[in-house]
Amino acid sequence: MKIKKGEALFLKSNKTFDQRVDFINNTFTSSSDIVILKNKTIAIDDIRDFQNDFQKSSQETNSDFKKLGIIIFDDISPQAQNSLLKILEDIDKENCIILYTNTNVKLLSTILSRVLSIDE
Repeated sequence: MKIKKGEALFLKSNKTFDQRVDFINNTFTSSSDIVILKNKTIAIDDIRDFQNDFQKSSQETNSDFKKLGIIIFDDISPQAQNSLLKILEDIDKENCIILYTNTNVKLLSTILSRVLSIDE
């Protein structure tokens, strides 16, 4: 799977939360270009912190993206979904966001309309 700049992906998996975290940690090296939020349950303050980190300009130039944001979760509050929606609406054309969750999560239809949904 090739991730394109300016996209937001919604990756649904049957893996456990810990298996998804391990997969991301093993796939992506630590970098200021990559912002990872990993909480089983995402609250609005988590999304606000993620947004602050995601919007910081990168100091590194070895990435295909200015920023890659990855959010790993099992549940997300309605307030956090509304905050996430604002991020997805304003995603920079040089950035990418991956929402990596279980197959049972329920997201707002407005979020689903702004992401490319992929079953793992």
